[in-house]
Amino acid sequence: METFAGFAEHTDEQIGRLADALQEMSVLDNTLFVYIVGDNGASAEGGPEGAYNEMMALNGIINTAEINMPHLDNWGDPSTFPHYAIGWAWAGDTPFQWTKQIASHYGGTTNGVVIHWPARVKAKGEVRSQFTHVTDIAPTVLEAAGLPFPKSVNGTVQRPFDGTSMVYTFDDPKAKETHTTQYFEMFGNRGIYHDGWVACTRHSIPWLMVPLPPLSKDTWELYHVAEDFSQAHDLATQNPAKLKELQDLFTNCRATRPDGQSDFAHRLSGDDWDGGKRVHQRKEPLLYHHSAGRIEGRKYKWCDHCPGWRVRWMGALHERWKSPSRIQLLWSRTDEHRRPDGLTARQARDQI
Repeated sequence: METFAGFAEHTDEQIGRLADALQEMSVLDNTLFVYIVGDNGASAEGGPEGAYNEMMALNGIINTAEINMPHLDNWGDPSTFPHYAIGWAWAGDTPFQWTKQIASHYGGTTNGVVIHWPARVKAKGEVRSQFTHVTDIAPTVLEAAGLPFPKSVNGTVQRPFDGTSMVYTFDDPKAKETHTTQYFEMFGNRGIYHDGWVACTRHSIPWLMVPLPPLSKDTWELYHVAEDFSQAHDLATQNPAKLKELQDLFTNCRATRPDGQSDFAHRLSGDDWDGGKRVHQRKEPLLYHHSAGRIEGRKYKWCDHCPGWRVRWMGALHERWKSPSRIQLLWSRTDEHRRPDGLTARQARDQI
């Protein structure tokens, strides 16, 4: 956590240099400054005892004190990619439940945002509580700059933004929110926000590499976040009608493919889609995807081609590759970790 604190202070210093430069150019007051404090919730990927290299956990290797101690004197230097332990992540997400990857709960998704634009925003030090999402940033910038939404970019027709502008909150802290519904899903952890309510269910836990139950066995929770910001009071048993309403809305919000499957289901089926067309079908379904959840109990391989750098394959040949070497390599930044053939990840990469 000391290393993370040093990183945070270093980041703050660099943001300060940018602000100072804008001030020296006499343009800071008329610059829209949007500072998002974080990347989802605090991360629990360091495991119970922390990790000298976070990539080990992403490769299914749980760090222990025995593994970490030889690297203690180098913690934070270029030979490490360290991560604090679960307890610090939980503390960092106070007052919310859960951590990064648990997209069902606010502890996995919520960050503070600072907006600074003195020439336009007259309020100072005020808080806005309307529901907003990262997809609202681009619409906000376009409205603030007085720019129309681009219908086409370099000949490619643009789909409308999913988010809404936040400019309406600048003058009125009690303005009626415009981003009224938002869908969340990652590793089977699912949630939906709608008009001050959240329905959600946790499916997996980042630091537990265990077989997971069917999604149908998950327990849904219900929170009236308009009155219970920290999601402290589960109202699922008290208001089953509202829970059912939001569960149905969640189902309707999931993106559907031409075959009628949800985006979640198609990833498990083994098909790849591009622009609504199946571009190829995998010989085996993928094992792991950032929003498709885990299928446990089988070996996996990294695929550095498919969308999402965490996608793992079971070793089936990608149809557009003739050589198996590209996908049979376990890509890892844990360079000293040895594969079953005795090669380190760095040595294996060098052979390609």
